[in-house]
Amino acid sequence: MAVITKKSLLSDEPTNIVHQPITIGHVQLRDLIICPEERGVVNYVHDRAIVERDIRDPLSSQRTLAALNFIPNTIASHILPDTEECMLAAGGQESELHLSLYSRNDGSSAGTRRLWRSDSVLPGSINNSILLTTLSLTRSNQSALEPRIVVSNNDHTCKFFDVNIRGTSSSSRLTQSGMLKLDSPVNHSSISPDGRTLLSVGDSPNVHLHALNGGARITFDPIAQLPMPTPDSPDSTSYSGGPASFSSAFSSCGTKFAVASQDGMCAVWDVRSSKPLRVFHTDRTSESWYDDTWDLTRPGGKAPGWGVRNVKFSPAGRSGKEVLTFTEHTSLLHVIDASTFEQHDIVSVPALMPANSTPQPSAPQPGAESSWTSPTMLTPRPAPRVHLAGPEYPGHLTSSPAHTMATSSARAAYLRRQSTRFDDDASLLVHVPPLGDRGAERDVRTVLGRHGVRTVAGDESEHLLGHGYDLGLDVEMEVEEEDLHEDNDAMSECASRVPSRAASPSPTPWRWTMAPEYTPAPERASCPATSSFTLVTPRHLDIAGTCFDPEGKHVYVGTKTGIVEWSVRGADKVWYSGSSWA
Repeated sequence: MAVITKKSLLSDEPTNIVHQPITIGHVQLRDLIICPEERGVVNYVHDRAIVERDIRDPLSSQRTLAALNFIPNTIASHILPDTEECMLAAGGQESELHLSLYSRNDGSSAGTRRLWRSDSVLPGSINNSILLTTLSLTRSNQSALEPRIVVSNNDHTCKFFDVNIRGTSSSSRLTQSGMLKLDSPVNHSSISPDGRTLLSVGDSPNVHLHALNGGARITFDPIAQLPMPTPDSPDSTSYSGGPASFSSAFSSCGTKFAVASQDGMCAVWDVRSSKPLRVFHTDRTSESWYDDTWDLTRPGGKAPGWGVRNVKFSPAGRSGKEVLTFTEHTSLLHVIDASTFEQHDIVSVPALMPANSTPQPSAPQPGAESSWTSPTMLTPRPAPRVHLAGPEYPGHLTSSPAHTMATSSARAAYLRRQSTRFDDDASLLVHVPPLGDRGAERDVRTVLGRHGVRTVAGDESEHLLGHGYDLGLDVEMEVEEEDLHEDNDAMSECASRVPSRAASPSPTPWRWTMAPEYTPAPERASCPATSSFTLVTPRHLDIAGTCFDPEGKHVYVGTKTGIVEWSVRGADKVWYSGSSWA
């Protein structure tokens, strides 16, 4: 085995880690954590809410930003140019869309003030991903006066809406400004940094590129339809439930883009070529399977953890350092040098577990390749024990009286996995009869929807076949900010082990409806100050998403048990380029 001489792209150990479960509402949609404004302050999904926490302080507690009436599939944020305002958005499994605008007058999280919120139900099916932008989306690099939201939906569309941020009327918050129709469900879309190109992927082996034109009304001109590379394993498509991609991203300079496929691939293109520049494959050669006890189509089946769910390029800060990251369905974070695409590190994501628990760790595998390193060992040592980072010394493992973790700087072999997959039963449709309680009916449909089962309520049958509805408007709602109850981890885990979604239902007629108000229950602290936690590496850890801080100096991975931060090596340096400092 060759000796690894390169330094890893990330810090050897996590710079911060907290025990903070993130709710995964849909098995295939894993973009549930963001870092909008400053290092360590992350927003994520917890039950039916978007919450915020500063993970640099292990004794901190989460704070509810927006209580919702649904569990989000995806969240996004955008800082409005030349303001202290941040917009948040969340999409749901039954076309729900939440928007809210916040002001940070003193630049700190304590000064957050909500200016308004809007909750609506859009026409269509599952809102698979959402994107916020203030780019003008024309041949000019100027910012638009109002932000726009891009919604990738399971009804084969990518819809654009203008957001009226200064209006006071609840009936005029959203105005549709364009719609792209594709031949399959659209799972994710990205816009190039210059605002001129739309990248879309979905339940097909194709990558779609369109030029964006127009001002108030956006039009779409096809540029290319690129095929995803062939998987390195001939039968991987049958295992994964079909060719489908669930995440995409442009590099900060816009010259490259990446697409993540559930077939276990991440492909990178240069915009000047129709052939992939590099293709990275996850490993499926070991017998590291896990039972899928919630397979509704084949009881006793097994599901893989090697599908790629989320891909991100880091922002290019003053250092010019840029990395590409992608996460597998479970356990592993991949980090790639985005300047050469030669160095490829694979990091096993750790978790904080109560000190008295004994989770089964994953064992190192022999014969690992030498082209990557793993900053976090797969089987932790029981000692030494060190305390989590505190706010006094950010970025270092320092003393804290309540929360402890075990760490080790040893390298470990790559966790290999292989498993069988099964095909979807696209014909599965469950009719939910009237139960006499709207809330109970909605909860039943939500639980079934988490497991890829399409449902239709008794009073909605006519809507699926009807036509001629008038175009309504979204209704803005104000909800008192109360704490949420603690997440049901068992339900989140069960939802994460369903193989795939059912086929998209027929698009509903164009109509807007008011989202019913949701009043949360009081919330308990997710990490009590009196409990002790140990750093371990579970064999199968569901990953909820990944993101970077605004400067690209730190990367975050959210899981069903917690949030982990690493520093990007070299991103804090300033390099001299040309006649000026970068």
